[in-house]
Amino acid sequence: MKRKMTGIILTIALCAALIAGGTMAWFTHSPEAMETVFTAGTVRIEADRVIDINDSDSYEEYGEFFPARVIEANQGLNAVGGIIGPPRNNPDVVLNDNDQFFSLGFGGHIIVEFEHQIYAPELVIVAEVTNGNYPLEEADVYVSTTGPEEGYNWKYAGEAKNNNRIGNTTETRISLRNLDIPYVKYVKVVDKTNKENFSKDTDDGFDVRYIKVGGYYIDEYNWNPGDKNTRIFRVTNVGTKSIHLRGKFTGAWYEYDEETGKWVKNENLGSEVVTVKLHENEDGWVAEDGWFYYKYTIPGTFPDKQPTSVDLKLRVILDGEGTGNEYQGKKFILEGSFEAIQASNGASEAKGWDYIPVNKPE
Repeated sequence: MKRKMTGIILTIALCAALIAGGTMAWFTHSPEAMETVFTAGTVRIEADRVIDINDSDSYEEYGEFFPARVIEANQGLNAVGGIIGPPRNNPDVVLNDNDQFFSLGFGGHIIVEFEHQIYAPELVIVAEVTNGNYPLEEADVYVSTTGPEEGYNWKYAGEAKNNNRIGNTTETRISLRNLDIPYVKYVKVVDKTNKENFSKDTDDGFDVRYIKVGGYYIDEYNWNPGDKNTRIFRVTNVGTKSIHLRGKFTGAWYEYDEETGKWVKNENLGSEVVTVKLHENEDGWVAEDGWFYYKYTIPGTFPDKQPTSVDLKLRVILDGEGTGNEYQGKKFILEGSFEAIQASNGASEAKGWDYIPVNKPE
């Protein structure tokens, strides 16, 4: 038995997919044969990871997390049109709580990235520093699940202001509970201070001391050989057609590249030391030939039905015997995708599915 290691990280990425083969279906909206109107049905699904607070192995402890890096900092000018100099021009100071701050400048912005997704996000926290008596300084705050490579999908979170200070710092806590976003990976803060209220070269807009997000990290920072981690995924049929559903999970090992600041794939480490299987309490799915099949037909939204969701509960296991020290400090990224196909007209049989779902017993 190899010694127990720390520093291995498990990350889960998830995407929803669908296959369109045979997805065109037709519905009549009129009993009159000569005036029949046809509307094409749709096959469409959405997939997210689920935090199960009743399962101590399915999530990390709740916390308020600092970002890992600054992705973009576009500093505006001061009130007299000058460039903002040190020490107020170092954007990296927002990555932790210290006595320094980064001045956005009038109209400037900053984008930060968190090392991992923060699931079930509850709030974003932006601290502003104001030394002395100043007019109102404010900024708009946005959050996103995706970054520059995939394209940001910014969602407006709220405003941060310099009022209600404790000492020289105002900590604005913006609730994300009502925001339709499964997790937060990026935060953007944009100055919108009214420049007309300022006149000195030391007036330089909203000053960011730090940024934090409150929620759950899904990554296991001390993932150890032999660990059996629970992960739950929810798939929702938002299309009009009843569907058959299956999912597949693959993964690879990554290591951190100090030069680029990114995690890059390590081709020398095999994924066979990681096993993904159905949770022992999962009875709604079956495993066949590398796929997880939902046993039953999932109803669509036609006519006048609400979307139907199903959960997939998995065990992710790191082999205790086969995982050597070469894995220490590496990250295993588990990528999942789901496929949906219409349940009618033998579409799943024609596609060659190894398991054909049935109607759920009443």
